[in-house]
Amino acid sequence: RLVLYAYPDPITSADVRELVERGPDDRVFRFIDAVVAGQLDVATAELERLLLAGEEPAKLVAQLHQQVELAAVVAASGNRVPGDVGKEIGLSNPARMNGVAASIRGRSPGATLATVGRATAIDRGLKTGHLRQPTDALYQLIVELGRRSRAIEQGGA
Repeated sequence: RLVLYAYPDPITSADVRELVERGPDDRVFRFIDAVVAGQLDVATAELERLLLAGEEPAKLVAQLHQQVELAAVVAASGNRVPGDVGKEIGLSNPARMNGVAASIRGRSPGATLATVGRATAIDRGLKTGHLRQPTDALYQLIVELGRRSRAIEQGGA
């Protein structure tokens, strides 16, 4: 988060102070949770609120991609304790993996891992110019991750 905040400039002590003073943004977490749960109405409403509040779209794209990545790690880890997996991959807050694991409960590992491919395709589209703005990537991620969640609820993969 700090690197994204300071980008493209070097990180300064003022950057660190500002981010520490702000604390975690619950709205970002609500947005990510809604996307992962496939709640398109909540996710789009939260996204609009975040954008109106000045949240950087590229930061939100990065956070959604991180959620997909961590979900894939949990899915690939089998029945291992999520917090232990978080420690092994060096997360500053390994307990975060418990929430990630809960977000994919009931999904097959294959379905979770397939989401990585789709998220990667969206990222590639942004980097190659097929998607012009990070907000375009955000909406595509919301739809794709929501589609996966709804398919799981309806008994598909």
